Amino acid sequence: MAEVIRGDPEAKYKILHKRAQGEAGCVFIGQSLDTAAIFAMKRVTPHSERERKHILDEIALLQGFPHPGIVHLYEAYVHHRYC
Repeated sequence: MAEVIRGDPEAKYKILHKRAQGEAGCVFIGQSLDTAAIFAMKRVTPHSERERKHILDEIALLQGFPHPGIVHLYEAYVHHRYC
């Protein structure tokens, strides 16, 4: 199973603005409250257990397969407001 942090990501990141919205969710531009680094943040809400499993599988794949041609996943959160 994918490693995820249980808690509110907004305790660590400030959402600056919404960048895009699609079928799977929304992408925001966020900023680390600790370092001021800017990140893209994807918020997804699964509508079924199957979708939830698919999201966790994608997280596990991104965490376990660092590659210069694939976006780097820094952290993943599960929070009641988001998933």
